[in-house]
Amino acid sequence: MTVSKDAMGMITIQLNEKDIPSVENKPQGPSNAKRVSALLLWFTFNALTLLLNKFLFAKLQFSYPFALTAVHMATCGFFSFLIIKVFKWIPFQQQSRSDIIRHILPLAVIFCVNIVLGNVSLRFIPISFMQTVKSSVPVFTVIIQTLFLRKTFEQRVYLALIPVVGGVALASFTESSFDMTGFLCAVFASITTAVQAVMMNLLLASGMKKMDPINLLFYMGPLSFAMLVPAVFMFEWQSISTEWIYFGQPAPLLWLFVGGAVAFALNYSSFVVSSVVSTLTMTVSGNLKAVINIVVSVAIFGNPIGLMNWIGCLVAIGGVMWYQHIMMNPRPVEPVLPIRAVASPKTTGFVLASERRKSTPGLSALHRGSPRAPGLNLITA
Repeated sequence: MTVSKDAMGMITIQLNEKDIPSVENKPQGPSNAKRVSALLLWFTFNALTLLLNKFLFAKLQFSYPFALTAVHMATCGFFSFLIIKVFKWIPFQQQSRSDIIRHILPLAVIFCVNIVLGNVSLRFIPISFMQTVKSSVPVFTVIIQTLFLRKTFEQRVYLALIPVVGGVALASFTESSFDMTGFLCAVFASITTAVQAVMMNLLLASGMKKMDPINLLFYMGPLSFAMLVPAVFMFEWQSISTEWIYFGQPAPLLWLFVGGAVAFALNYSSFVVSSVVSTLTMTVSGNLKAVINIVVSVAIFGNPIGLMNWIGCLVAIGGVMWYQHIMMNPRPVEPVLPIRAVASPKTTGFVLASERRKSTPGLSALHRGSPRAPGLNLITA
């Protein structure tokens, strides 16, 4: 590149061929084959996690949700340690002790409660029904932010929640395998999922460093395991050691740890998917994943599901897709600027004037308190 200046002060910049970046040298994004492979693995591990948990409850009669969750947390913490500290496939995100206490520990508590409730619901109700009930998470997310954070949303957001509530209600009233304990646990699991999402956004806004799911599991796995061990010994250990018919046999114990390894693989695959596909693709794929889980569970476990169940399920998932579309495409708002006094040449006084200015979509989302703030992507089953 050469720079010259003529007598008139005009500056001329001449670029050489080597100064112009070549399109061929431009870094290429992930290939379509890699994206499809990552999504397929995400679908597979998600379905396997649900199916293995249901298999342990239904076939191996391991009806101990605290112990099952503790095994999953210990396994996730162990594999996170291997990937971060031993193989170093993912950079380690160091957290101070105060950050762990103020930020990660509250998330670990909510995370533990969420997983335990989900596992309890799987013990009593089919996967298809549980997936339908858990589609109500957006409803509780909006309710929590409206009641406790005083946030307001567009009218179409509230309209989008109507088919979600209606679909879950229809599926619940027509569910032939309905169980009140399983249903309530699924509802409270949806509430804790919403609380977890809102808490993550609040912690990020308060200065918490954004973490990938593997680093988050590195910290939360041991914390969750430590919280669950007392509950296991207080409520389940005596029954496990005296009543579980497979106690002491290596094969059923191996299935427990396989389930934990698959649960970790689900979180790792979600980390890979989020790095190679767009947010929109992951959102749509998440809804497709829920439908796949329902179809696969019905095919494997053979739980009866009638026409009205299918309609309720699809209506609820359709409402979730509408809600997500609205939150990802907010309407721009036109905030009215403060009124100012302007001197008028025709009068001896002042004229009150106001201006209306269009804001950018990003500012609009912030102005309305959109819940689509950057969050921690952590997948649970």
